[in-house]
Amino acid sequence: MKNATSYITKLGILLGILSSIGSCSEIFEGDLGDDTLVVISPSADLETVNTQVQFVWEELEDATSYHLRIAKPDFANLTNLEMDSSIVGNTFQMTLNPGKYEWRLQAKNAITESNTVSGKIHIDSTADLSALAINLFSPADQIYTNQLVQTFSWEEMYNADVYNFKLEHVDTTVLVSNYTSESISMNFTYDGAYTWEVTGKNNLSQTETDPTSRRFIVDTYNPLIPSNLNPVDQASIPLLQGGDSLVTLSWSGEIPETDVAPVKDRFQVSTSNGFQGQTIIYDEELSTSTTAEREKDIKILLPGTYYWRVKSDDEAQNSSDFTAVSSFVVAFTL
Repeated sequence: MKNATSYITKLGILLGILSSIGSCSEIFEGDLGDDTLVVISPSADLETVNTQVQFVWEELEDATSYHLRIAKPDFANLTNLEMDSSIVGNTFQMTLNPGKYEWRLQAKNAITESNTVSGKIHIDSTADLSALAINLFSPADQIYTNQLVQTFSWEEMYNADVYNFKLEHVDTTVLVSNYTSESISMNFTYDGAYTWEVTGKNNLSQTETDPTSRRFIVDTYNPLIPSNLNPVDQASIPLLQGGDSLVTLSWSGEIPETDVAPVKDRFQVSTSNGFQGQTIIYDEELSTSTTAEREKDIKILLPGTYYWRVKSDDEAQNSSDFTAVSSFVVAFTL
C-alpha cells in the first residue's frame, strides 16, 4: 500500500511538471498592461483631403500583433466598422472615402494587451486632385515576367471621373485616355523594359492627380544551356584520404544583358546517370552570377563514379535544358 501511495504521489508531481512546461509560453510573455503605443501617424485629430491614410507606430518589445479598428463616424454612433483586424508589424495603409472616422489601436500578445490609443480622422471631399495620387495594384514594380499578356489594375479614387493610362516601351507609347475602369489588359509583342503610369482626372475642377508609375521587364527567352563543363566526362580524380575531399565543378554560363532577367544556375550530382530520387546527393540553386565562369566545390566521401549536370533558370521563370550528363571517377589515395 505504501508503494502504491508513493507511485500516485510521484505521478502527481510528474503531471504538475508537464502542466507547467505546457504553460511556459504564457510565463515568458511580457505584460503589456501598463504600456501605451506611440503613434507616429496619423495625428490624433487628422483633417485631410487625401483618402490614403498611413498608420505608423513604434513597436512594443513584448507585442506579437496589433489590433486596429476604424469606425464611421465614431464608435458611439457606429454606422460602419471599416476595419477590425490584427496586424503584424508597425505600419498599415488604408484608403477611406470622404467622411469622419474614429480609430483605436492597441498591442497584444497571448495573455495581455496594452492601453488603447485612439484618434479621429476627417477626410474632406474635394474636386481638386492635384495633391493626390493613384494607388497601383499590379503588376508589381520592378518584376521580371515571361507573360505577354498583362492586366494592369489600380485602386478606385472616389473623386476621379476618368483615368489616363500610359504604357511606354523603347520609342513606343500607348495612351488610353478618359478610361472609366480600374483595370486594363494589354498584349505585348516585344521583350524588354516597360513603364506604366496612371493619373486620375476630375472633370469639374479639370485637375489631375500626380502620375504614379511602375516598371517591369518582359523576357520570354530561355537562357543558354551552360557549357565547358569541367572536369571533363569520365575524368579520374584522386582524393587524399583524410583530406578535405573537395571536388571543384566548373562551367560557363550566360551573363544577361540590360533589361533581361537575371540568371541563376542549378546543378545536380548523382550516383546514377538517371538522377533518380535518393541517388541525387546535390541539387542546389546558386546565387545570380556576374561572371560567365562559375564553379562549385562539393564534398565527396566515398570512392566511385559520380554524374553531374547543370541548367540555367532566370527570374522571369524561363529555363534552359540540362547539359548533357558528365561523369567523374573518384579514388582515394593514402
